[in-house]
Amino acid sequence: MVFCLAALYSHYATAVLEEEAINTYKEASDFFLYVRDNLPDIYRLDGMTDLGVEPLSAFSLIMQAQGEELSAFKASLDGVGPEQTEKIAKRASSLYRQAAAFCELSTQPFPENWVSRLIIKADLMEAQAEYNAAVIAGGTNNYSGQILHLTQTYILLYQCRSIDDEKVSAACTKLISAIEEAKKNQSRSRVTLPGSATPLRKLSTINISALFSCIPPIERRNGVMDEVRRLRRATDQCLSDLSSCGFLTGLPYILGSELAQSLRVLAQLLRDYGGSEKLYNFVGQIDEHIGELQNLLNKMSVSLDLVRSRELDPDYKQLLAELTVNIKIFERVTKLRTGIASDLSECGGAFFLFSRPDEEIIIGIQGLDCPQPLLNDDAETRQLADSICAEIFRVLSKRRDLEQTLLKLNVQQSYEQTLSNLRLLADESIESQAKQMSLMMEVNKSLTIQPACTEVSLVKLVHHFGVFCRLSRYLNDALVYLPEAVEKAQAFLGRVEEYVSSVRGQLAASPETEVEVEDVPEHVSHIVIESDNEEYGEV
Repeated sequence: MVFCLAALYSHYATAVLEEEAINTYKEASDFFLYVRDNLPDIYRLDGMTDLGVEPLSAFSLIMQAQGEELSAFKASLDGVGPEQTEKIAKRASSLYRQAAAFCELSTQPFPENWVSRLIIKADLMEAQAEYNAAVIAGGTNNYSGQILHLTQTYILLYQCRSIDDEKVSAACTKLISAIEEAKKNQSRSRVTLPGSATPLRKLSTINISALFSCIPPIERRNGVMDEVRRLRRATDQCLSDLSSCGFLTGLPYILGSELAQSLRVLAQLLRDYGGSEKLYNFVGQIDEHIGELQNLLNKMSVSLDLVRSRELDPDYKQLLAELTVNIKIFERVTKLRTGIASDLSECGGAFFLFSRPDEEIIIGIQGLDCPQPLLNDDAETRQLADSICAEIFRVLSKRRDLEQTLLKLNVQQSYEQTLSNLRLLADESIESQAKQMSLMMEVNKSLTIQPACTEVSLVKLVHHFGVFCRLSRYLNDALVYLPEAVEKAQAFLGRVEEYVSSVRGQLAASPETEVEVEDVPEHVSHIVIESDNEEYGEV
């Protein structure tokens, strides 16, 4: 809905006066940024839609650039000074080049001529900036600079001849005449640009919006409708995915068509670590490594504190910097351990349940006296899927109504009335969606997996799986990273102790040299490391 508003605003801007169009382009840019920053992840999947980060960023930049282009054109018409016009044109050129860069980087397919069009627009605006720079140079008697800027204007304009070869070639011919005239008069007191030189603001009348309009790229009159149809196709695909049984295992973790499969995956995930006993042994190993690493850091800090008076020594500075790095490593590892503890605490009961054999899992979930096959009846499973998706369809129903309304809009209807109607529809839709979402959340609370898993809710099952996946990642990272960190810390401690011994040796060999070596205060038993760095947390 917001994307369609942005597209509609971009069309509306082509049909109004300059000042209103500038503001409308800015609003369209903000809409595209909103869609980019709030687009649900499901719409970003490959093959789902082309509304990715790069295209939406490009759309926003194009809207900003078109607004700046109009500002430059309006400044020329209003007789604004060349200094301000040059700045505006440069901004427009920069925005067009940024948009072209996003188009080239995008993984979603763009029409082949988009990048070339944007580059041409950038060259046109840069040419206008160079032309105004030439006017400024002439006004300050900088004639060589004037010739340079006029030459650059010619080069940029010549690169744009594909838009209209006849008109651009004629303009280039006039620029050549202006350059020759400037050269002839370079020795005089002032060179005034001849009236025959066509100002670039007049070149902007070559129906720029029709030649380079990029939102939408084909036939402005039907562009909004094309975007709506594309959005509908994406919506249909999304709803198709949601209505499949795969949704019941959680969209981020597509495991199969039956809920029972996710139970098996949970159990297998823990068995890969040898069950609950082995997993907790891993956690114990992690704690031992962390304790050892902290002891090493304490020793390093105490040793360096003994020779604190050597703070100007390059070797001392290097060791102190490396100690800081080791402290950061320790903070990161401690934060990792905190995540492991949090996950274990959050799903402790489910952890023990899912780490047992299949038969015990069945008994624990169903409360049965004897094991039964861990399979859901297909009809019951699909019935549950239908009940969940019915709520999702209701949430999206108003959006579909909006799309239908947009498709039926009379193209002759005024843009002002269209926008007014769309705003009213949007307000009604947002209010209705909020109510429907609240209703769906209430329904989800009471939904359970039928009929084999009556004690485990759908939401809880998917949540547990996500927690277990994260827990396994934390454990793998810690078990690989910690031993290496301890080994490096041990080697570093050896270097620190060697340096301290060297300082003491110097003191013993040269009694006349004052080298202050501080004793460790008796009350210091260990070092407490603190950090306010959000990246690593606090220790």
